[in-house]
Amino acid sequence: MKKTLVLILTFIVMVSLVVSCGGDKANNEPEDPADVKGETFDGGNISAFVPDNWAAFHGTDIFDDYPDIGYDPNVIRIIKDGKDEFDMFTNPYMQITYFDSDIIMMEPSQEWYTDTEEIEPFKLDNYTWYGFTGNSDDYKIAALWTNDTDQIEILSWIDQEKGSINLDDADFQAILSSIEITD
Repeated sequence: MKKTLVLILTFIVMVSLVVSCGGDKANNEPEDPADVKGETFDGGNISAFVPDNWAAFHGTDIFDDYPDIGYDPNVIRIIKDGKDEFDMFTNPYMQITYFDSDIIMMEPSQEWYTDTEEIEPFKLDNYTWYGFTGNSDDYKIAALWTNDTDQIEILSWIDQEKGSINLDDADFQAILSSIEITD
């Protein structure tokens, strides 16, 4: 009887150790952007990689500039754990906007936000990115832009009701490094 009890306790301890050694990264998220799985989304004039647990949508044609296609081909919205476009109000997401060479991009202004902090410029693949973090009402945002060879702006709501993202996350980095102008 004692041997059986010792074997059962040993088994329970071993199972507990194996389960607890599952890894440091929450939800088994990859640490390297190259390990992120997903597909490329073609927005029309711009494309970007969309990780498996994210959803991409075309930008809204606010000014009816593209009535033939019904969306803005220069904008992509990518929502973490998104099922439909309305998830952008509750889930972390990125809005990627491309500005054609005949339009002058206005860099986002820190004056529009509170508690801003500069992001040290960084080079990732083809672009050098500039930016800052701050708050828009009660939500944490990150604004990034580049105008090296193309004019691209990324506004990210990084802390929302249903989750948060970090600029250093492999998913975020994979999206950022994949952006291509396709027009």
